[in-house]
Amino acid sequence: MSVALLCGPTRCVEEPAMLQRLAVGLMNEGVAITSIWPTGSQDTQRSSLVPRMSIDMPVSWLMRSRRRRLVTEELAALEVNQLVAFGGAAQQLATDVAPALGAAVLVEVASMAAAERCRRSAPVDVWLASSPSIHRRLAERIDAQRTAFVPMGVATGGERAPHGEAGPVSIAVLDGGGDVATMREVMQGLRSVIAPNDTRVFMELRGAGQHRCWRAVRDAGLLDHVSCIASAAAVRSLIAECDLVVLPTRQCGIRTVLLEAMLHGVPFLAPPIPGLDMLIDGETSMVVKDQWGEALGRILEDVALRQRLGEAASKLIASHYSSTAQVESFTRALS
Repeated sequence: MSVALLCGPTRCVEEPAMLQRLAVGLMNEGVAITSIWPTGSQDTQRSSLVPRMSIDMPVSWLMRSRRRRLVTEELAALEVNQLVAFGGAAQQLATDVAPALGAAVLVEVASMAAAERCRRSAPVDVWLASSPSIHRRLAERIDAQRTAFVPMGVATGGERAPHGEAGPVSIAVLDGGGDVATMREVMQGLRSVIAPNDTRVFMELRGAGQHRCWRAVRDAGLLDHVSCIASAAAVRSLIAECDLVVLPTRQCGIRTVLLEAMLHGVPFLAPPIPGLDMLIDGETSMVVKDQWGEALGRILEDVALRQRLGEAASKLIASHYSSTAQVESFTRALS
């Protein structure tokens, strides 16, 4: 079996370590692996145990024919018979070259929103769902025979960061910009509960609404407390050391930065988010439908509650979303 892992630009930025662990894990299972990354990706400059190709991704429709010939020649020489795509640009490339190679196409689906966009008529052989509920939805919309559950995997070794100790409270607010209305509620809620010199907030700003979310911080009078970051993936260790993670959006996809924080025992506060099955209300997280101020006050004041949620979250991720579980599920999907 010879497999090409096609990694789109967004996934290369967000998940380089996860993609590398997956490739090495599959190689250890006897699968011949080639990775295809966008030209200019920073991670392609690093040494790797996995053979890699660099190709422009995405490209205009005028360039797709030339790119298809180049990639087909390279992969045909490697006798690649399965193409696994991570991201929309990678899916386009996979479906372009698959007919000439006679290769099967497998596509990662890491959010419920992405699952709703999948089509039965798409030239995809297997849709790879990152959570059980996404898997069920794909089975309903597409075909149970064309879907497989492959959890996103994180490295489970290493020491956990301490939480709940005396000192300033650190809060990470992720996916800011996705849901402006909820972000305003979160900021107003934080204003009512945080101590003047005892709370630090790290807010990830991305998406179309990021500037309006920054204004929500300003309007709440929290500029002195909030530090904005462009991508939580670039500061993973910081997020894992926070005392609380807040997800103020109902359309968040599964990201390893979230799973790693849970693995390190960080409790989560979030609205109901379809597809994120690991966020179980009262068990691994606190789910909020409204009254963000009340929920924030409760979880920030109750250290024992945060520790209980964090412990349960850590056990769940270690047992169900490890790199080992991902490689095992991938191997089954490829066979």
